Order: sequence, then C-alpha cells, then structure tokens
Amino acid sequence: MFVYGPPAVGKLTVASLLAERTGFKLSHNHAIIDAVVPLFDYGTRAFRELVNRFREEIIETAVRERINFVMTYGYVAEEESVVARYVELVGRNGGTVLFVQLAATWETLAQRVTLRSRRQHGKLSDPEPLREMLDRWDFTATVPFEPNLTIDTEEHTPDAAVDEIIGHFGLAQS
Repeated sequence: MFVYGPPAVGKLTVASLLAERTGFKLSHNHAIIDAVVPLFDYGTRAFRELVNRFREEIIETAVRERINFVMTYGYVAEEESVVARYVELVGRNGGTVLFVQLAATWETLAQRVTLRSRRQHGKLSDPEPLREMLDRWDFTATVPFEPNLTIDTEEHTPDAAVDEIIGHFGLAQS
C-alpha cells in the first residue's frame, strides 16, 4: 500500500490507522529520512541516492518475505521513474502495489503543518517552508499507476479515509 500526498495531508495518520486495522506493517517515510539526514544534507544527491537505495531494499525484502505493508511517501511528478522502480520490484517478487493519494487545500495544510505531533516526528512544522516546497514541487500529481484511489482528507476523517481504502480495495481487517 503506497499512501502519498503533500506534507501535512495526513499520510502518517491514515497509514497508521490502516496498518492497525489491516495488520499490515508500517514503513513511515521519515524513518528512512531520519536515518540518513544526520550524515547527508536533506535533498543533496547523496541523500536522495541513499534514501532511495534503503527504500528499494526494504520494499524488495518485505515483498519477498510476504510482508504486507503501508508505505508513506511525498510523491512529486519528477519521481515517476523512482515509483516505477518500486512497482517493478514489488511485481518481480510477486506483489501488487495499491496507491492511495491524499489531498487537501493549502489552507488546511498550512494549519496542520503546525500541529505538535509533526514536531514530535521531526517533520516540517512551519507554513513558510511548506509554501516554498509546494511552490517548488507539484505534490498534487497523481502517480500514473493503477489501482489508485484519491481521498480528500478535508472531507474524510482519518477513520472514514481508512474505511474508504479498505472498502475500495477489498482489504481484510485484522
């Protein structure tokens, strides 16, 4: 399960609930980033290469070991080839990727980015850098792979979003 969208849209909240209700494991995007950023500045070539290599190894090994998992990701259109590689790794090892895009307006993202829970996870927590990120990259892009479900997190509570995901993809609950 690949849950993606802009910062502060609710990826970790929805993914955590989804993992809890389905028995899937959770691969939180920042767990990998946090392991790399002490040595390599965020966004540098070395940082991106290492984070991507870690993700590929985790994805391939988990699928090979038949571990169902939810992965959170801040997808932008320029990363289509990166996600295509993840899909290829999953497929080569007998798995399937289900995509869930979470969306919200700028006003909602700007409000949510300041929540204390984001700071506890070492995430971006200031609206100004968020605005700069959103101006620089298009986080509204939909991955060009199927199956794909889009959920507006302003219209859905986290529980309702998870209900929608489980129902749409026919997932079993644990």
